[in-house]
Amino acid sequence: MKVEIINPFLIATKKVLSEMLGIDAAMEKPYIRNDKYTDNHLLIMLGVVGQVEGQVVLSFDNTTALSVVSKMCMMEMTEMNDLALSALCELGNMILGNSATVLATSDVLIDITSPSLVQGNAIIKVPQAESICIPFRLGDQHKMEIIVCLKDKKKD
Repeated sequence: MKVEIINPFLIATKKVLSEMLGIDAAMEKPYIRNDKYTDNHLLIMLGVVGQVEGQVVLSFDNTTALSVVSKMCMMEMTEMNDLALSALCELGNMILGNSATVLATSDVLIDITSPSLVQGNAIIKVPQAESICIPFRLGDQHKMEIIVCLKDKKKD
């Protein structure tokens, strides 16, 4: 997968977390993710269609998810109730919407699907696409991952 396709997702993630939530997100070293997620994780999955297609996944452990939604809702959230889950899905929409805008400036047009929420054990796999995982450190104690599983349709 080309860096020109991945970078807009990284730019959008940092921008949305910083501007919308006041969270300083520090990108850590990307890697290929092949292992499964445990039941301590929440995954927000969004499909990507257009000139590139596949999935983009935001992964949070439960503690980080509660911290993020507390900032989004501007009140302390102590459980992953419907409001908290909806807020996390909206975060996925904001990040991917911003990513689509950045990609469009390079004449790469995509659309995104509605987010799906996965809780518990899961394995993410998109045929013919590697799962590039980019971890982000959110302050001192929290971490989230964005997993980009896309293939460039122009190559097919």
